[in-house]
Amino acid sequence: AVGFNIWLAHRLRPPLSAMSMDQQSLDRYRMGIAPYKTWLLLAVTALVGLLGPGARRACRLIALAFVAAFAVLLVWYGLDAPLNSFARGRTSGSMLDIPAWWPQAAVPFACALLALQSIVEFVRTAMGAPLPPENVTEE
Repeated sequence: AVGFNIWLAHRLRPPLSAMSMDQQSLDRYRMGIAPYKTWLLLAVTALVGLLGPGARRACRLIALAFVAAFAVLLVWYGLDAPLNSFARGRTSGSMLDIPAWWPQAAVPFACALLALQSIVEFVRTAMGAPLPPENVTEE
């Protein structure tokens, strides 16, 4: 399942537009990895498939900690725009004249929910909740 998801994400990624200078400098590394992509995909899939339950639990805890930390950072830095718009009384300038902070607050709010859910899942996993099954089939 992991290998298929990696392959699918790679195939469905958006096409690259005009490259910036930073992307052009990374293109050298992209071209260097290109011949080994298939082997890397197989290695990651095999590694995840061979992990025992304890290692899978540790990997899940690390991933959930990173997701929670990233979501908290997005909330922290994303609150600047809606708070600034609220303090200055900015509106959309359209016929409805909606306060500008309403749509701007959507990202910090959603990231706060993501952080909360990640923390809940982290605690559940750390307390020994069963790991999600690898192969889920519907009957």
